[in-house]
Amino acid sequence: MSSPLDLSGTEKPRQIQENLMAYLPLFAGLPGTTLSGAESFWFVSNTSAPGNMILRTHFEASCTEERIDAMLEQIGQYSDQIDWLIFPDD
Repeated sequence: MSSPLDLSGTEKPRQIQENLMAYLPLFAGLPGTTLSGAESFWFVSNTSAPGNMILRTHFEASCTEERIDAMLEQIGQYSDQIDWLIFPDD
């Protein structure tokens, strides 16, 4: 059995993150979709595709817990579940 390919030291994770962040806004404006892209980038569609995702978080270390709580509270206004993809630069 082969081990999974580790791409964490390459540009691939950043490229995947950027591609997803370019793709999801194409759905913005459709009924039931919400997009946020300031300190964090998240998307809620409440449908099976493309789904609900957090794709980027850039918070100051001094207020990370508070910002995460605020982000999850905001997302909670639209959905009770979300997938959080964590990339190396987050």
